[in-house]
Amino acid sequence: MSKQRIISQEKIIIEAGYSQAYQLSIDDKPLPVEASQSRLSKLKRGQRIKPRRVVVQRKAPPKGIREGDLIRLLQENGVGRPSTYAQVISGLVSRHYAQRSGNGELIPTVRGREVCKFLVTAYPHIFTPTFTARMERELDAIATGKANYLETIKTVWNELHKEPKTT
Repeated sequence: MSKQRIISQEKIIIEAGYSQAYQLSIDDKPLPVEASQSRLSKLKRGQRIKPRRVVVQRKAPPKGIREGDLIRLLQENGVGRPSTYAQVISGLVSRHYAQRSGNGELIPTVRGREVCKFLVTAYPHIFTPTFTARMERELDAIATGKANYLETIKTVWNELHKEPKTT
């Protein structure tokens, strides 16, 4: 059984605006209501209501990506290594950020989309392929002795602890 979501909406005219000059038909014209007179704000959780109108909308199924295409994108952006690609994909699935479809595609779950949306919005400077690729290059430089561990970690630490953006 698919999940169903019930949305209630209410239109409240706070200022008449253009409708003072342009009159809608009698059937379409909403009645002016003060914001404090909202009928929706008076509803209680679990209260039964009778809808005036029901609109059924179907969303297109989320698009997926084949594992090979994801690996190609990771390679093109300099993220990860061949030895880590399988771990990245299994991590997405095991954490329920994506699920495998019948045709082998990875399809983002609601959890995956919400986590991604939050992280990219709150920390846009960190959750980018550019940042991840740069971090991997810097870690490689530390491993080969071309970069100083403390300086590199200090720089990354400061980036990680920037205040998140709030929406």
